[in-house]
Amino acid sequence: MNGSSLGMRLDPQRPFLGAGLKVAVVGGTSGIGAAFAKEMASKGADVIVMGRTFRDEGPRLTFIKADLSSVESMKAAAAELPAEDLDMLIFTNGILPAKTRVATSDGLEADLAVSYISRFVILRELSERLGTNRPRRPRVFVMGGPGLGEKGNPADLNAENSYSRFLQHGKTVAVNEALVLDAAARFPRLAVFGLNPGLIKTDIRSSITGTGCFFRFTEGVVGYCFPSAEVYAERLVPVLFAPALEKESGFHFNPKADAIKPSKVMTTQLTAKYIEATEALLARLPIKDGEKS
Repeated sequence: MNGSSLGMRLDPQRPFLGAGLKVAVVGGTSGIGAAFAKEMASKGADVIVMGRTFRDEGPRLTFIKADLSSVESMKAAAAELPAEDLDMLIFTNGILPAKTRVATSDGLEADLAVSYISRFVILRELSERLGTNRPRRPRVFVMGGPGLGEKGNPADLNAENSYSRFLQHGKTVAVNEALVLDAAARFPRLAVFGLNPGLIKTDIRSSITGTGCFFRFTEGVVGYCFPSAEVYAERLVPVLFAPALEKESGFHFNPKADAIKPSKVMTTQLTAKYIEATEALLARLPIKDGEKS
């Protein structure tokens, strides 16, 4: 999907190749992750769903309970996954940042912890084992907002010096894009891609709007103008197993399932700064109140 082929939309009508594949969806208990898990299971894939509360029991769906807000729990969750037998690992877990900074028990900003650090930690824990018992090159998909041109500020990754809900969200978007690019280069035996779903009707915005009348109104508008999680899953799931991705890595898909290049601002240098900042942040956990990066 490099060069002239980049941007060529994969045909969603071709035969689905999911039967017999082993997949783990981190964050698959609600929203887009749940829609992905159900869609893949309906096409014959065996899907492990990881999250706090399982709502969609059914054939080919199994559940691993995990609290993705603490690094200890992240590592425990990674250890519980049968990584060697997985063809695919999909990260859809995430929250939106609160109005004021919320810290986890580790001292991490909550959105950063759940929506990025958990992905970083689990991928690092599994990278050597992932798919080693499977005949195919294992694939990793990281959901976020790649291609949007978010630069953020790796120097204050954990928002300890200053905090803004919108700036922190942009930072989380940027660092997830960096995660895809770094992992593609760092782990050549894996095929790593980013997913940008755009605006989708889910309950993720309830942390900002609440669950009352305003939430129902805004989600009604979103649902009228943009696809549901189920429609998005129907569009994207065939792409996840496309044979065309067998020898590819390091690019992203937009909401229409078109392959897109990384953001121009996400240079090799900025990617390295984000990864170095992540490693430095993890090295000083737990972070005490008032401790600066």
